[in-house]
Amino acid sequence: VAAPDVPQSIDWSKLFGSVVLVMYLVIAGFNLIRFSWRIYQIQHLRKQSRLIFYEAYTLAESVQVREPFSFWRTIFLNFSIQGVEREQIVAHEASHIRHHHTAERLLVECVRCVVWFNPFVWIMGNMLIQVQEWEADSDVLSEGYDVQEYRKIIFRQLFGYNPDITCGLRSQITKKRFIMMTEFKKGKFS
Repeated sequence: VAAPDVPQSIDWSKLFGSVVLVMYLVIAGFNLIRFSWRIYQIQHLRKQSRLIFYEAYTLAESVQVREPFSFWRTIFLNFSIQGVEREQIVAHEASHIRHHHTAERLLVECVRCVVWFNPFVWIMGNMLIQVQEWEADSDVLSEGYDVQEYRKIIFRQLFGYNPDITCGLRSQITKKRFIMMTEFKKGKFS
């Protein structure tokens, strides 16, 4: 006579661990796909833009660029930006290029894709953006541009276009940037 089937108990800890792992992998995969898509969009925009090559960077001009930004050695601008405003924006974005800010941001974004659940990674990324913007602002002001005029340009960029951009003028830290510009001091120990 065969023994009756005894229902096996469910190992809840293994099931929970499996569900958490699947959720982690799905979200990390989605983040990596989104990250790759954003890089593809920037490359596609570059291909569609009018390119002007300089020694330190390439200028990509297009009507599709809503906000100026830089990516690797390319500065993206809209055709409508001209004059002193253009000079100061190019100086700001050229500073990002000189300091290799794209490499830093890409590294942080890769870490965010994989360790998306860690709030300290997000805080670190936001602080990095803040430091990069302060550094670029400092470089622009060191070139002798007027603080008040530079603030007006930032303000126009924020409220004249979409404030969510890759590199450059971000609304979340604008107030802190303005305060830092007020306290800006030229010199070796500043």
